Amino acid sequence: FSSVESTTIGGQRSKDDIAQFQPGMMGRSLGNGGGGIRCDATDSTCSIVGCTVTGNKATQRGAGIYCLNGAAPLISDCWIVGNTQNTTGRDFGGGIACVGGSNPTIVDCIIAGNVGRFGAGIGCIQSSPTVANCVISGNSAISTVIDGITGQPEGCGGGGVFAHDHSSPVLENCVISGNYARNWNGGALYCQGQSNPEVTNCTISSNHADHTLTGNLWSGVVVNTDSDPVFVNCIFEGMTSYAVYEEDATSDPAVSYSLFFDNGTYDYRDENANNYTGGDAINANVALSLIHISEPTRPY
Repeated sequence: FSSVESTTIGGQRSKDDIAQFQPGMMGRSLGNGGGGIRCDATDSTCSIVGCTVTGNKATQRGAGIYCLNGAAPLISDCWIVGNTQNTTGRDFGGGIACVGGSNPTIVDCIIAGNVGRFGAGIGCIQSSPTVANCVISGNSAISTVIDGITGQPEGCGGGGVFAHDHSSPVLENCVISGNYARNWNGGALYCQGQSNPEVTNCTISSNHADHTLTGNLWSGVVVNTDSDPVFVNCIFEGMTSYAVYEEDATSDPAVSYSLFFDNGTYDYRDENANNYTGGDAINANVALSLIHISEPTRPY
């Protein structure tokens, strides 16, 4: 089918190049990704509208929806909730995976309660989806597989969104809240490998990351390896440790016209391991185009 509307997809699988569906079993585990919907090289004429994608499982990528090989479907007015990657082989995109030049348009969706390793809500590899008017909440980047060296569960990052290897998703008018990453960083958003997300008019709040042994890790936005995300008119609130964290000197996030409030540890850490809290301190010390960054006088 070139479009799917007002459908509940639970434990279904899809194949071929236009998101065709083949009946499956509830909770069926698929070894090649795409537990609910698999869009392989679909163009923008393919649409998934008004659907509930829930309770699906997959090994590797996209327990809910897997877009690959340049897929660019419209995903609109959907609930992508409660999808889980299988214990062994967890990878990118518990809710939605965008891989290999796949740039879907995702609007008016709820992406919540999904489980994966990298980008439990949305995981991107060499892909730049447009995400607008969405709620990305309560997703968990976790694994139960034990690392042979540390003896702890293997590291997982990007509870809300993970942008990896030249991925520059555009997020507009979204709420990224209450997501979690364990034994790595970036409860809200992790950027890595020359990935430059553009985030506008978004609320990034109450995200969390921790380690099973040492406690709090970097809970908000973590920026690594030549990545330069841009944040405009955003709210950073209630992260347990750092709202924005520059992990190395090759990365430079730019934040403008934004608010920081009630973040644990500090609001901002630059590549020189300097820590700042409050708009005045960030404006005075961070060598970026940071304009009118301040704290609200009361909770909003």
